[in-house]
Amino acid sequence: MGIWVFCTANFTHIISGSSHWLFLMPINVMFVDVAPFYGGAQRSLYGLVSHLNRKRFRSFVMSGDGSTNGLTARCKAIGVEATFLPVQPWRRNLSGLLRARADFDYVRPKIRDWIGERRIDLVYANGLRSGLLCAMTLPRTVPLIFHHRDYHGPRLIVKYVVRRANRTITVSDFVREHCARIIGPRQARKLSTVYNGFDFAAKEKLRDAYSYRKRFDVSDDIGMIALVADMEPWKRHELFLSAIGSAVERDPRLFALVVGGPRYERVQAYEAGLIAKAEAMGIVEHLAFTGNVDNAMPLIDACDVLVSVAANEPFGRTVVEALGCGKPVVVVRGGGPEEITRNCPAASIVAARPDAIAAACLDWIERSADGDRIACAARKWAARFSIERHTRAVRRIIEVCLS
Repeated sequence: MGIWVFCTANFTHIISGSSHWLFLMPINVMFVDVAPFYGGAQRSLYGLVSHLNRKRFRSFVMSGDGSTNGLTARCKAIGVEATFLPVQPWRRNLSGLLRARADFDYVRPKIRDWIGERRIDLVYANGLRSGLLCAMTLPRTVPLIFHHRDYHGPRLIVKYVVRRANRTITVSDFVREHCARIIGPRQARKLSTVYNGFDFAAKEKLRDAYSYRKRFDVSDDIGMIALVADMEPWKRHELFLSAIGSAVERDPRLFALVVGGPRYERVQAYEAGLIAKAEAMGIVEHLAFTGNVDNAMPLIDACDVLVSVAANEPFGRTVVEALGCGKPVVVVRGGGPEEITRNCPAASIVAARPDAIAAACLDWIERSADGDRIACAARKWAARFSIERHTRAVRRIIEVCLS
């Protein structure tokens, strides 16, 4: 009986007659994320790292978030080796270019040292800035997976990173199709859509940390509407404020939450303008700006409906988080939120007009008597985006990339 053995860097096949065994050695994957905060993309990456099979994958993380409860600290807390990369934001001016050049010079030897010392098989770049750093730093012999989460990124950079990457994961078909138009049909064959994954058991613990309605003695007959989004102009907070103004005219008991604050100095003026707009509209008594919060789940749970109004939102994490809490959602047409809620019985997809958004929110609030059925439908839909399904899909892409 003949026996054949053939090896690669990561596994050995042994075939004997009609029997077939596959002995798998661990794959060493280095995850790179240079964002200086713990936002949605970083939450997604942490979920992936924490759920990958430790016997099959050894994870190493390089993160630009050195905060007490940031990505670096969270990875270390679950036993994943992680290091802090002090990479600064790059503005689109001369000082930004100089800052980027300094970051490249600082990061290149660190990445290459980790690749050699830890025998890294594959690098996984989370987001466009991380993808650019890796594309310009990695030896060509090291496979690169680029997780593309942006719609608004510079086209030339997107094209460059996708061409260098062995595979590119997009967070939605909306982003994949947009990216395909940029890079052309030949490179588009390297694109795969994998929706973000959510650990709903962990989300439930975060949600139950405390109750805002009980804490602030909010009556059950007060309808609450939430917008949970980074403080960026393309998130269209002004549209949300206009919708709240329209809704308050019909129901003065309404109260709205704007969850999320400026992460950079350049958007502080944007937030100040929103507050001034709310004052001019006379809705400040119906509105609260919470600023940045580490745990938005209790705020989402306190509300009757969550709204997403961003222009060309790539995915829409907060939409799935709200559905996971059993809350209905209102999203505007276009982008990832429409894609992931299409045909969802707990979602309204409306035109990006204040009156349409307000009417949909009021409709869900008025249907509160049917809350149990709506909550059940919402949670059932959210289950499509489980962290287990996400991890399986990414794992297959890693293995295909290495094969």
